[in-house]
Amino acid sequence: MSNDRFPLLFRAARAWIAFWTDRIYYRRTWVEGKDNVPRSGTPVLMVSNHQQALNDALCLVTTLRDRKPTFLARGDVFSLNRALSAFLRWIGILPAFRLKIDGAAAMQGNYASFGEAAQRLADGGTVALFPEGKHQEGHWLGDFSTGYLRIAFGAAEAAGFKKDILVQPVCNHYSEFGGMRHERLVRYGEPLSLAPYYDRYREHPGDVKKEVNAIIRARVEAMMLNVTCQDRYAETEFIRKNVYGRHFAERLGKNPRRLPEKLDADRELVRRLEETDTSFGIRNLARRILDAERQMNVPDRLFDRPPGIWRTILLSLGLIVTLPVALFCMWPSLPSWLIPNHFSDRARGRMFPGTFLIALNSLVLLPLAGVLTFAAAWPLTGSFLIAAAWVASFPLLILFEWYWCAVLGLVQDRICFHLADHLGNTEEVRRMRKELDAMVGKL
Repeated sequence: MSNDRFPLLFRAARAWIAFWTDRIYYRRTWVEGKDNVPRSGTPVLMVSNHQQALNDALCLVTTLRDRKPTFLARGDVFSLNRALSAFLRWIGILPAFRLKIDGAAAMQGNYASFGEAAQRLADGGTVALFPEGKHQEGHWLGDFSTGYLRIAFGAAEAAGFKKDILVQPVCNHYSEFGGMRHERLVRYGEPLSLAPYYDRYREHPGDVKKEVNAIIRARVEAMMLNVTCQDRYAETEFIRKNVYGRHFAERLGKNPRRLPEKLDADRELVRRLEETDTSFGIRNLARRILDAERQMNVPDRLFDRPPGIWRTILLSLGLIVTLPVALFCMWPSLPSWLIPNHFSDRARGRMFPGTFLIALNSLVLLPLAGVLTFAAAWPLTGSFLIAAAWVASFPLLILFEWYWCAVLGLVQDRICFHLADHLGNTEEVRRMRKELDAMVGKL
C-alpha cells in the first residue's frame, strides 16, 4: 500500500500554493512525460536537476497530484526554530546534513533521514532528491552524489530485494530565473528499474551505484539545457534568449513561443556553439553587442522592432492615467515584493528570489495582509462584502501592479533607445546584430 496519503489540510495547502505559482507567479507551467510517472503505490525515487532552490520542489509538489513526495533538504534549515522544523517535516521534507557545512557530528543525522526515506520508498511512496547537493547558478548540471542510490537500494534491501524500486529522472526548466510572469517546464523521464541490478549490487555495491548514477545523470542531462562552457555563459545566454536563438529555433522547425520546443532548440544551439570552431568568434561578437547595449541601457529586444516615438508617448500617458490605480494596488503588492527581496538579498544567491517570493507570500505575507485588510476594511466601510471583495481581489491587484511596473520599465527602455538613436549610437549595434544573426544561422 502506498504511503502517499493526502490529508485535507495538505491538499488545501497544495492547492493554495499551486494557485500562486501557476496562476500568479508563472505565466504558464508546462508538464511533459506524466505518462512516465508510475501509478500510485509503486516505489519511485525521483531525481531532478536543481536550479531554483525551493521552486524546484514546488514544481514536483504541484504537478504530481496523485503523489506526495518526500524531500531531503539541507539540515541547517531545521535548526532555525522548532516551528519551522515541524512544518518542513509535515510537508514531507527530511533533513540531510553535509560534511563541509554541518560538520562530522551532524552527519550521524543522515542515518535516520535516509532510513526513514528508504522505508517510505519501500512502502510504495515517493521520494524526490536533488543529487547535485545544491542549486546551480544557471542552466547547467552539476556532479551527482550517490546518496540517493543509498536510499533506493536501502529500500530494496528493506523489502528483501523482492520489490522493484524505480528511479525516475526529472528536469525542471525556467524561461527566466528572476521576476514574475515567466514560464516553467517540468519533464518526467523514463524511470529506470533497479531490479536487474540487485544481484550485482549484493556483490559490488559501489560499482553498481556508480554505473546507475551515470545512467540517471545522463537521462536528466538529455532533458535539460546544460551549458558546459561556463566561462562564456553570459554570451551563450544572450544569443539563445534573443532574436538569434528564436531564428535558430525556427530554422529547426521549432516554435520559439512554446517553451518545450524552445528548450529543445536551445539544447541544439548550445551543442553547436560548444562544438563549432567558429563559435568563439560568435560569442566574441555577442559580447561586443551586449557591452554596447548595456552602455546605452537598452535591451536587445528593442532592436527587433525599433519603437516609435508616438507609441512611447501614448504608453507614458497610459501610465499617468492609471497611476491612481497603481497607487491603490501598492497594498499588498509593495510589501509582497519588497519583503521577499530583502530576504533574498541577504541569502546572496540569484536563484533565491523566486523561492522567497512564492514561499513568503503564499504562506505568510498574503494571508497576514488579508487578515489585516479585512479587519480594517469591515469596520471602516461597514460592509462585510466590500471587505471580503477587497481581500479576494488581491491576485488581480498584484497582477495589475506588476504589469504597470513592467510597462514603466518598458517606457524607460524606449526613452533610452530614442536618445541613443538620436545620438547615432545604434547604427553600429544594428550592423553587428545582423552579422551575429547570420553567423548563428550558419551553425
